Amino acid sequence: NRKSTIHTILRSRSDYTKKMGTLCRRRIICLLIILLIPVVLSFPFPLNECSRRRKPSTSPSFLCAHHRTQTRLHKIAAIELQKHRVGTDDENQVVKTLQQLSEARTQREVVAIGRQLAECTISRTQEDSVIQATALKGLLSVSLLIMQQVIQEKRLPSEMSQGLLAQSLRHAGRLQRLQHLLLELSTVGSPSVVAFNTYLAALCAAATRQSSNSHLEAAYQWLGNATESLSIQPDSVSYGTVLQGAASLNNRTLCDSLWRDMLESSVTPDTTAYNARLRTARNDSELLRIWDTEMNFRPDQFTIDLLLLPLLRDGRIGELFGLLDAFVENNPEWIVSRAFGAFLTTLVSAKELGTASVLLETYIVPSSSSCRDP
Repeated sequence: NRKSTIHTILRSRSDYTKKMGTLCRRRIICLLIILLIPVVLSFPFPLNECSRRRKPSTSPSFLCAHHRTQTRLHKIAAIELQKHRVGTDDENQVVKTLQQLSEARTQREVVAIGRQLAECTISRTQEDSVIQATALKGLLSVSLLIMQQVIQEKRLPSEMSQGLLAQSLRHAGRLQRLQHLLLELSTVGSPSVVAFNTYLAALCAAATRQSSNSHLEAAYQWLGNATESLSIQPDSVSYGTVLQGAASLNNRTLCDSLWRDMLESSVTPDTTAYNARLRTARNDSELLRIWDTEMNFRPDQFTIDLLLLPLLRDGRIGELFGLLDAFVENNPEWIVSRAFGAFLTTLVSAKELGTASVLLETYIVPSSSSCRDP
């Protein structure tokens, strides 16, 4: 009996030692991952639109955008081919040139095809397609030429054409020309809200890039005068865009004015506007007060990242993990993975290593181990 008891005790101690060794190894691995995250994220990756290179990039995001552009061009060419299957010689020439443009691979080919399009006789039914195709390919001279012809005839191009041309002008850095385009469109009708929001986004991006309040004030003035000068009713995206720009420059006064104007205009704030509102809070107590009294929306990853430390310091651990659970359930895996990388960085920067370790063991380690299981 004594030998049996000793054997049982030794076996239980051995099992306990194995379990403790496994637990220690896991904690060491988690700690190493936590310590390596700031090192990895310290590399100069392009994190926002303002830091993108002007030269052609080979990043996955650029390739995806390039693929979408090519797909849209092929669709435009196919639609024109279907509409003008039995058309005039001029219409058939335009269709043929659009097909060539969709298949062009080099900038030299694009420029040469653009010259051919400028010499073609474009019918009214083809104007929108040509504007969209040339804007997508960066042939702004051709797009603007056709757009001006349409405006001179007191006609308003489609919202798709206005939006794509505005995006192309923004990416080319031609803010003055984009502003002039909106004023030209307002002479024949109400410009597209998408084109207007693109101009606001360009102004806010310039303000953030140059740390200049002048561009931000210009965006605020355009937003306030949109109904009178352009016959446009700003939407939640309009206000959210300028709010985000004001929050980036920590301009609390402008944020408060924008928030008040948005509510007085009966515009329902979107997630971007709510996040900007939270970003301008002066301290944890003000942020939590805003969250508890004003927030009525589904939080995204940026909302949770803003709430992470205030909720933790206030002892509202259950609420924090409830937000994390809902976020994991309602979003695809790639969004969750990217978001938790940001969450861990926030916690490590604040020296909350214990909470970071709990997040790793609760959300990341189980998901990675389940992926390895057969």
